[in-house]
Amino acid sequence: MRRNRLLAFTIAPLLLLAGCGGGSGTSSFQFDQFTSFEFNEFPPFSTDFTLGTPPKSVRFTGGRTLTVGVPNLYRTGIAAWEISGVSTVATADFDTPATAFALYAANQGSGQGIIRVYDESDVLIATIPVVTDNMMDASALIVRTAGELGVAGIGKVTVTNTSIPGNLNKTWIDDFSASQP
Repeated sequence: MRRNRLLAFTIAPLLLLAGCGGGSGTSSFQFDQFTSFEFNEFPPFSTDFTLGTPPKSVRFTGGRTLTVGVPNLYRTGIAAWEISGVSTVATADFDTPATAFALYAANQGSGQGIIRVYDESDVLIATIPVVTDNMMDASALIVRTAGELGVAGIGKVTVTNTSIPGNLNKTWIDDFSASQP
């Protein structure tokens, strides 16, 4: 059953059941924003880019689009959003607060990524550790809805790479989706 829901998630326009990947409930919703960070969407090494058009847009800062030829670091295609460097924070900032988001996350090296979710008033409402080094693992999928988090909207999502100085540890994000009213 879980495998079928994950497969359905990767097809755009995206329809996902709230509850898989850590959500709760059984209602479904459709995402209106999606990116797999491929180079036909954004140029290689993009560090500041926007998905969609206002008022339904997401601005990405702090990471970069990249391909490194390691298949377990991508969910779709050959590119992903890389967050590297000691305590580097990358941000997905919603122009209009999102009612839900979903993404796949994986670690490279011995560091661990931390995903933080903020409401529209910039109050931290959830902290989620990245627990796998393979985008194909079921645990790579992270889904959160505003309703399950007890807020009207999600204002931004940050990803912090917790590298140790001198190590090349990275956190990777792929197949980012959001629903904005």
